[in-house]
Amino acid sequence: MKLKLLIIVLIGFNFSFSQHKIEGEKLKLTEELLSLKTSLVKNYQLKSTYRIQLFSGSLDAAQAKETEYQESGLNYTSFIYYEAPNYKLWVGNFKTKLDADRAYLEIKSFFPNALVFRPGR
Repeated sequence: MKLKLLIIVLIGFNFSFSQHKIEGEKLKLTEELLSLKTSLVKNYQLKSTYRIQLFSGSLDAAQAKETEYQESGLNYTSFIYYEAPNYKLWVGNFKTKLDADRAYLEIKSFFPNALVFRPGR
């Protein structure tokens, strides 16, 4: 009788321990996946936001266009991004296409060749 009780307790303990081990592995995998997603978003490999491109060409011309953008008084963040073989002037970091389109309506009067896109490869 004591042997049966001991076996049942050991089986229950082993089951409980293996459940915690599985949950720990799931937590580790979840953390790895979140880290990978963050990396992909940061490197524009995961299409998660919209931007507006104002210019594509040489570095000097991109810097001149950025100065022109800053003088226009528009309040969206701008930066120059290198994508071989051109430097690109990008504006904004819009979560939805609607937000990007609203900004585009303001920007297109200053930069008629602007276009809305999602960064990614």
